[in-house]
Amino acid sequence: MPSRPPTTVLTIPLRVIAIAVIVGAVAALVVWSGIRPKAVAPIGKSAAQPVDTTARPDTSLDIQWRSARMDGNDCIGTFHMTRGAATRAEFVAFVLDSTGKVVARDSTRVDAAAAGTSIEFRFRRVNCDRIADWQLEMRTPKAPSN
Repeated sequence: MPSRPPTTVLTIPLRVIAIAVIVGAVAALVVWSGIRPKAVAPIGKSAAQPVDTTARPDTSLDIQWRSARMDGNDCIGTFHMTRGAATRAEFVAFVLDSTGKVVARDSTRVDAAAAGTSIEFRFRRVNCDRIADWQLEMRTPKAPSN
C-alpha cells in the first residue's frame, strides 16, 4: 500500500491577520476617497447663472419649547413661536424616552403662525417625567415660483 505524504498545516499568526485587515481597510479608504464624486466646477467653465433678486416673504419660523404639564393621564407640551410672519404651518411633535424611542406624537395646524403664538400638543397616556427629548417637524406652504 502506498503511503501518503505528510500534510502540513499552515498557521498564520493573529497579528499578521490583523495587520493585513488594517492595511486593506486603509487601501479601500484611499481608493474610495479618490473615486467619489466631488462637487467642484471645472476650471474655466463658469457659466453665469441668472440670479432671482425678487423679494419673497419670509416664511421661516423659530420655535422654542416652553413647558410641559400633566392633564389627567396626558402630557401637554407647549411651544412658543419667537419669530414668524403670520404663515400657515402644519406641525408634528414627537416625544422620546431616554433610549431615543418615540413614545407619542401629536399634530396640529396653525393658520397664522406668528411671533408670540403658543402651540400645544397633547401626548396621550404619557407622563411628562418620562419624556427625555422633543422633536418638532414643521411644514409651511411653498413660496410661489416666478
